[in-house]
Amino acid sequence: MEKKITSIENQKKCSDRVNVYLDGEYAFACSLDTVVKYKLILGKSVDSSYLSSIIEEDNYVKGKAYAFRILERGMKSEKEILTKLQGKGFDEKTCTKVISLLKDYGYIDDGKLSDMYINQKLKSEGANRIKGFLYRKGIPEAVIKEKVDGIDEDAAEETAYNLAIKKYIRMAAAEEDKRKLYRKLGDFLVRRGYSYDISKKVLNRIFNEYYGGE
Repeated sequence: MEKKITSIENQKKCSDRVNVYLDGEYAFACSLDTVVKYKLILGKSVDSSYLSSIIEEDNYVKGKAYAFRILERGMKSEKEILTKLQGKGFDEKTCTKVISLLKDYGYIDDGKLSDMYINQKLKSEGANRIKGFLYRKGIPEAVIKEKVDGIDEDAAEETAYNLAIKKYIRMAAAEEDKRKLYRKLGDFLVRRGYSYDISKKVLNRIFNEYYGGE
């Protein structure tokens, strides 16, 4: 069944959107771009299939605009963008189209996002802590494994040592018990995300330097 466009009114709060009325009743809202693309003019008759196409297109336009606003605040993972879109009520088809566009043009790239975070945090955090952050960002497990496995273990150990030696000097000024120092320093390294193997190597290195054969 066809209906006739009887009015197209500009929205007061959003100058680039309009309200469209069919047979005298409000039917839907859309962008000016959609009006132009679908040649929406007064007196034009439209059927339900045509309306569905218009609404689908407008949802896509709105979804893109919303995703770009999110990305203006910083790089996001594919999962984060999808969750935001779903939270705004966009349907699955719209979400899929928006995500596909963003990936095609490099606006979202889970591999690059992982590399960026790893490069930022390697000077202060271990692989386990980095891995946890990437999981929370919704990075796929396969990508996380690939990126975290690529971390240079020798470099990570040296970073852990530099962090631990500073912590040791501060703690040793207030704690004389070597066993307590060893345990506390180990806990510190674990909280920083370093593996058991790296933590043990660093602890042994520091305590050999300060206590020798004791």
